[in-house]
Amino acid sequence: MAVYLGDSGFVEFSRTGAEKGIIVDVDPADVSTSARRLNFGFKNNQFMTGDRVQFVRLDSTGLTSTSNLDFAVAASFPGSAASPQAAWYVNVDEQNGMRLYNSSPEAIDGNASDALELAVPASQYKVRASIKNNLYSCFGQLQSYELNTDREVVDATVLGEYTRNQISSLISGSGSMTAFWDYKPTENTTGTDSQVDISNYYHQLILRQQQGSEFNGRFFVTRPPVDSTAKMVYYEAKCVVTGVAISFAPGDVLQSRIEFITTGRIELRVRKADALFNRLINQTSGAYNLQNSTGRLGLTNP
Repeated sequence: MAVYLGDSGFVEFSRTGAEKGIIVDVDPADVSTSARRLNFGFKNNQFMTGDRVQFVRLDSTGLTSTSNLDFAVAASFPGSAASPQAAWYVNVDEQNGMRLYNSSPEAIDGNASDALELAVPASQYKVRASIKNNLYSCFGQLQSYELNTDREVVDATVLGEYTRNQISSLISGSGSMTAFWDYKPTENTTGTDSQVDISNYYHQLILRQQQGSEFNGRFFVTRPPVDSTAKMVYYEAKCVVTGVAISFAPGDVLQSRIEFITTGRIELRVRKADALFNRLINQTSGAYNLQNSTGRLGLTNP
């Protein structure tokens, strides 16, 4: 009989937010081309460093405009062609200003020299900004996690019966994660291509009012080495953060505890490693397949 130790599990999550997004005004005065920084009236905790934010230009009726976004030069757009909508990774500073980047590691580092070049808009207009992250990151410095799956029962006892009769009903889930607290994400050292996010993200996430506190989670029970094709076991669910706490004592390590509940289906999956890590779902229901060992991505047909 195999015995598994609880030291091979970990948690991956992807950032998500409200589909409707946030509508803000683009003002030429809010774009600093020299500092490569913009601020369209974003409020605290609406977006966080590392978010992939999609900007969609709107017309006077609130629909997607046919005019291009013009607060970034054409070379800064994906494919180097301006369009009415585009998505970039953002670095958010203390004044809720943003710099735009092509990758999450660059956004987390936040170097002004790596930020994309901006342009002064020709006029004022509205844009819808929404979170569109679709890549998973490892939860860094995780100590332990707990995932509970509960199923309600309904009493179906009929008058005159002498024993209680119950039938199964709805499934719900909840859990918690404990980690060493940190606020500065670092590069991943576990061998995967994703970045590591840390517990301070959840402390920010629960304060995000308009975008919500949801995240997509994968809770791994066992996982083979990266180069192995052995099977891995993990739970997959959409979760909502319901509470965070930090323990603080002089001379002791700071720890975070994150409480969450699941919303929607809870899947218990058993898959080979290459079936999970070599295939990433994109926003158009197509897929990205890893083309070589360097992690270059090629879009297949949806």
